Amino acid sequence: MQTYYNPDLYKTDAPVSVIYDIFKTYKIKSAEPDYLKKFSPTSPGFRILSKETKVTPDFEFKCEKKKSGKNVVKKYLPNPTRNWGPKARATGNK
Repeated sequence: MQTYYNPDLYKTDAPVSVIYDIFKTYKIKSAEPDYLKKFSPTSPGFRILSKETKVTPDFEFKCEKKKSGKNVVKKYLPNPTRNWGPKARATGNK
């Protein structure tokens, strides 16, 4: 889910293995074929990148289109539909 103050930032409750898979897939797609040569075989980065990924993320950027046909990225995200807004006033101990 994107944060409300910056649509480039995300918060998640995904397990660490999924986050590692996202970074591994990005590194594999953006690097040259021999990207593991830069790492020492005993380093944690080598061990993480050499394991097979279980999740394959999609890195395609998708914009919403207006009726005019131009791609538009919204400046502010819409409010969530549930659990949004102020809660009841605190009553304290009476």
